[in-house]
Amino acid sequence: MNRKLTVFAVAATAAAAFMPFGIEARTAADFFKQAPQSVIPVLAVNTRLDMLDYYNSGMFTPVANRVNGKSTLSKVDDMHLKVELSENSSLQLAVIPMKKDTVIAVIETVKCPVADSGIRFYRAKDWSEIDVPAHSPSVTEFVAPDKRKQAVAGDLPRFAFSNAEFVPEKNVFVFHNTTADFYHDTDKPAGLELMQDLVAMRFDGRKLVEVKSYK
Repeated sequence: MNRKLTVFAVAATAAAAFMPFGIEARTAADFFKQAPQSVIPVLAVNTRLDMLDYYNSGMFTPVANRVNGKSTLSKVDDMHLKVELSENSSLQLAVIPMKKDTVIAVIETVKCPVADSGIRFYRAKDWSEIDVPAHSPSVTEFVAPDKRKQAVAGDLPRFAFSNAEFVPEKNVFVFHNTTADFYHDTDKPAGLELMQDLVAMRFDGRKLVEVKSYK
């Protein structure tokens, strides 16, 4: 190796050594490994590493979580992964490229008694949480736009429940309407019939915005 190449190699190694941790990480698996314990409190960091090792070896092996249960890594791709935390809960981590910085979305879904999701958003550079209003569609947003005028507040459910998933190919969050599951057949509000099965939304850096033409 000539002197110039040797100097370049040493400089590159030194730069990498002082590079902020995780700055090159851009896949869902990388962020899953590096997420602070406060972001994913149910799974210890070493447990997450084990889960990825099992998954990469073709094994869907349950591992012990921090609440005395078992969790399984069920899906991994570059922009998204999903963990079955328990029989009644799951966690998804999604990578959302933005102009200034990558954003990480953590979707938690609980199925007690009705599947319902909450989403938290973090800046990838320092894992600081982004204050995002209205993390899921309201009852009115689940009503088709052309039917909102005829919807009477008294006939609509008081709350909307939805099971969210991130679709990396379209960079959108799809909220599947689970509100009807909250009611018994004998007491379902008439307005349930006006509600759509799903609503798609895209994160614009500050808030979730409805995608009206999603298919």
